[in-house]
Amino acid sequence: MAEGRRRRRGGIFGLCELIDQYAGAVEYDLIRHGLRLRQLGTSKLTWRDMLVIVENQPAQDAAIAAVKAPNDAPWGSLDTHLLAEAVDMLHLLWWGKTKDASKNRGRPKPVERPGRRPERMGSKPLPLDEMKSWLGW
Repeated sequence: MAEGRRRRRGGIFGLCELIDQYAGAVEYDLIRHGLRLRQLGTSKLTWRDMLVIVENQPAQDAAIAAVKAPNDAPWGSLDTHLLAEAVDMLHLLWWGKTKDASKNRGRPKPVERPGRRPERMGSKPLPLDEMKSWLGW
C-alpha cells in the first residue's frame, strides 16, 4: 500500500507540479475564491488551503478540470443538460410529424455532449480495428 503512494506525487510536490502544468487554470480558480497564487505560502493561502481547494473544487466549476481532461470534464450545470434534452425531444417531436418518420429514416441526432460518445448503430458489423478505436482500446 505504501509503495503505491510513493509512485504518485502528493502534498507540496504534487501541488507544485500541478501549478507548473496548469498555472492559468489554477490562478483562475483561486481568483474565483478571492485569492491569488502569489499569496501561496502565506497566512492568506497556506499550502494546506491550496490542497483543499484543488481537491474539493466542484468539477463543473473548476477551470483546472476542463484543462486537465477536456473530454471528461463535466458539461456545465444541470440546466445545460436539461436544455440539451429538451432540444433533443423537440427535434424528435418535429421529426415524428414528417414523412421520414413513417419510413423510420432521417432520425435527428442528439445534441453532442462532451465526454459522451455518439451512439453508432448499423446493420453491418464493425471491423475489429474500428471497434477497438471506437471503444478507445
